[in-house]
Amino acid sequence: MASNYGVNVVTSVKASRPIAINSTTPIGIVGYGGDLDTGLHFFGSLGAALDALGYDEQQTSGSGTLIPALLDMDAVNVATPIFLAVVEQGSDETTTAANIALGIAALKQSGALFGSKPNLIIAPEYSHLPVVSAALQSVADALSATGVVDLNAASEADAVVQVANFGSKRLLLCDPYVQTARGMR
Repeated sequence: MASNYGVNVVTSVKASRPIAINSTTPIGIVGYGGDLDTGLHFFGSLGAALDALGYDEQQTSGSGTLIPALLDMDAVNVATPIFLAVVEQGSDETTTAANIALGIAALKQSGALFGSKPNLIIAPEYSHLPVVSAALQSVADALSATGVVDLNAASEADAVVQVANFGSKRLLLCDPYVQTARGMR
């Protein structure tokens, strides 16, 4: 007879399994790389976006910023609609950052073009630059979305100083440099 008090233990033979996160929250990613033409694109899934970028499953990584960002999202098993704002990589970081800021601004047209708009906006590897973080803040405010800004801080004190530069409830400040299966990000 089972007891109804004390510590009750239930034994299960179920093995651990991955958790899939299905979301209807569209994510806007601004960057470069892959086979897509520059401009704004919408995909119903990560797989469709990777296919359009020309990603081959035999690859372990991709060039540019778009394919690695999508692979990182795929690694945590997120299934969500994706907006890609594809820009040209400039000859230097300043030109590329300016192109990414223009790509972020292009996300304002997503509602008119696709009938939907991103609720989360990211610009991997460039969001810590002032021109890009300013564009993220502006567009996030305009779309009532959340922009993710990567703090490029060497220490906690440096991060505190950088946080003082932002004054919007629409920005999520984070430290992006973490170890992943594909190396340091």
